[in-house]
Amino acid sequence: MLTIHSLLEGMSIGAQVHTATFVSIFLAVGAHKGLAAFALGSKLLEDAPPGQRWILYRGILLFGVCSPIGIMIGAYMVDEVKGAGIGLLLSAATGTFLYIAIPELLLPAFEGEQSSTSATLAAVLGFSVMAFLAIWV
Repeated sequence: MLTIHSLLEGMSIGAQVHTATFVSIFLAVGAHKGLAAFALGSKLLEDAPPGQRWILYRGILLFGVCSPIGIMIGAYMVDEVKGAGIGLLLSAATGTFLYIAIPELLLPAFEGEQSSTSATLAAVLGFSVMAFLAIWV
């Protein structure tokens, strides 16, 4: 799912026609790309059988190339996709991010041994930072 999300977010970056919009989406993607890669690597490392680390490297390589490929596809499609189509790309990228983030990252944080107060504060801080970034940029 992360590779599909990576491809869609790349397409949403490549489909931008205004520099300001391009920069804001690029910064938003950059703000979470490292965390998404860390989450993917951690999950692959946990699931990879001993002696078969090539599965881990293949998954990370696929994840890494999907954004640049998506940017090229989005740049190619920019002449064909207008208005609502660009909104559809952005909403698909956002939807896949939420689909991954909420059940895989956010909900387990509240179920773990950590106190729910610290998990709540971390979630509110993360949402606030991203909202500030969206307003500021």
